[in-house]
Amino acid sequence: MASLRTFSRLARPVRPSVSLRPAASLSPASSISCQKRLHSQKHPKGFTPPSQEELDELRERVHDFTRREIPEELAAKTDKTNAFPMEMWEKLGEAGFLGVTADEDYGGLGMGYQAHCIVLEEMSRASGSIALSYAAHSQLCINQISLNGTPEQKEKYLPGLIAGTSVGALAMSESGSGSDVGIIRTEDCAGAILYAAERATECTLDCIQLLGGMGYTEEMPASRLLRDAKLYEIGAGTSEIRRMVIGRAFNKQYANA
Repeated sequence: MASLRTFSRLARPVRPSVSLRPAASLSPASSISCQKRLHSQKHPKGFTPPSQEELDELRERVHDFTRREIPEELAAKTDKTNAFPMEMWEKLGEAGFLGVTADEDYGGLGMGYQAHCIVLEEMSRASGSIALSYAAHSQLCINQISLNGTPEQKEKYLPGLIAGTSVGALAMSESGSGSDVGIIRTEDCAGAILYAAERATECTLDCIQLLGGMGYTEEMPASRLLRDAKLYEIGAGTSEIRRMVIGRAFNKQYANA
């Protein structure tokens, strides 16, 4: 797993390395459940979950990056022109954010999905549309090659993708899956995204309501924030697809209850 030394590529000097906190004691039943869940997840080789200190450090660095590189003016321009700022890819690569879940052997951080969620969360605060493009590149492309690619494919594609000199995407060919790429089966993940996406849309609608007529004007960022929030009810699987995922998981889990 990446230690804080891995962050040397980021904008600010690193802090001294910290050790992992001791794990909280679990009952036998919860321990078995936790182990089963961990074993069902895919991570970089030799993965060890990052400590809370490392995750806090990562969040702080992403916040600093977005404040510097994705100001409100750029977010508004991206929304208005419907064009991704292509120079952002190499900036993200230089900051080390494109390979959060990828093996360190190929230039990734090897920090896993919780760390990746933190990067995406902080980036979304600045621009939902830029963040969703980031997610397509780093998760749908880089992470899938990391998980399923051959050694030759990883060696060929991952360094450029992680550096931001190449741009990745995902092509779907699963005729029976639709928006649910790979037939996602984890109801916890689908439920978390569903809840967060719909609450974000709800909050931005409340913002427009509070502003009254001004909420509709381009002078206020509320309309852009609503478009950004709505992206997460559509991108990478719609809210309706996520409800289907959750329903299938519940039906399977409690079929014999």
